[in-house]
Amino acid sequence: MDLLPTTLELLNLPAERGLQGASLVPLWRGEKDAKRDHVFACQGWEGHDRLAMWRTPDWKLARYDEGGGELYDLRNDPHELDNLFEVPKYTSIRRRLTRQMEEWDRGSPHAALRFPAGMTPEESERIKQALEEERLEESYA
Repeated sequence: MDLLPTTLELLNLPAERGLQGASLVPLWRGEKDAKRDHVFACQGWEGHDRLAMWRTPDWKLARYDEGGGELYDLRNDPHELDNLFEVPKYTSIRRRLTRQMEEWDRGSPHAALRFPAGMTPEESERIKQALEEERLEESYA
């Protein structure tokens, strides 16, 4: 996310309003602290097989579209060995992190699976099925 803002600054070009990420140039110059208060990452297709992760300095939450997830206390368990996701004592932390992640996610652009104009519904469905079969083959490999 920081690559585009960094490149634009290095080229002395203006960044579009609403552009996510921040230029790394001030960090290289020692003008700004590199610490962030959170990191968001995901993989897979939203609503299908996506894994979304939200990390703060103290906690890491991972959620799966299929259900379930992982929650780690990074201060006391830096190697992420003790999953606290289902432990009742940590429900309020899990909910708070989930709320933060969902708020950030709603305000972020998403890449949708799109097909070229003029493609028939049958062709796009055939491609979707092939992608799904490929995903399943990879999961069993």
